[in-house]
Amino acid sequence: MAATEMAREKGQARYPRLPRTDETVIAEIVAFLRENDVKSVAAMDGIFGCPHEEGIDYPVGEACPQCSYWNGRNRFTGKLEAD
Repeated sequence: MAATEMAREKGQARYPRLPRTDETVIAEIVAFLRENDVKSVAAMDGIFGCPHEEGIDYPVGEACPQCSYWNGRNRFTGKLEAD
């Protein structure tokens, strides 16, 4: 079954603290999951790359101008990759 809804927030505007550690944000996520009868969730145990979306926050195929740290980095390992 395909997802029919996706909740999005522009982090810093609404959540000035880190969303993954903010109890208000976590409560909102849990409520969203319950309201939508979610059966399973995949989560990472750490930061998984730049939070901005390619094609929405910056052009497809380019590096995010707000997150220079991730430019050229493997999002799985965090290590720089050769060009």
